[in-house]
Amino acid sequence: MKKVRSLIGMLLVGFACVTLFAGYGFSGEPAVADSTVQKMLTAISANDYCTFVAEGDSTFKAALTKEKFEGVSVQVAPRMAKGYDCSYLETLNQQGCEVYVWKVAYKDGGDDMLVKIVVKDGKIAGFWLE
Repeated sequence: MKKVRSLIGMLLVGFACVTLFAGYGFSGEPAVADSTVQKMLTAISANDYCTFVAEGDSTFKAALTKEKFEGVSVQVAPRMAKGYDCSYLETLNQQGCEVYVWKVAYKDGGDDMLVKIVVKDGKIAGFWLE
């Protein structure tokens, strides 16, 4: 499990200055964020790099190589295939950013994960799985 967390951290900590939510006006609108996180989780479970980065800018695509993405997908997708529930938890204000947090509860009974999307000025500044 530590190896999975390490791979996930290595892959996802590098997400910065991403424009996936540009123009969506996130403040107080977790429904928009929820539909996007579902799209991103589906892409991870399907090992679909192109869909995952489709709305990203060049910085996002450069930070997340296909190899890094596949490293996480290979680790997480088998659990996702058994089913999971994704529940919105909270929006936090931290250091001038909005942080949207979800709980992913896997139906295999194993450890849950947190998904965090950090948004600043209407753009994603980070995406993490923990």
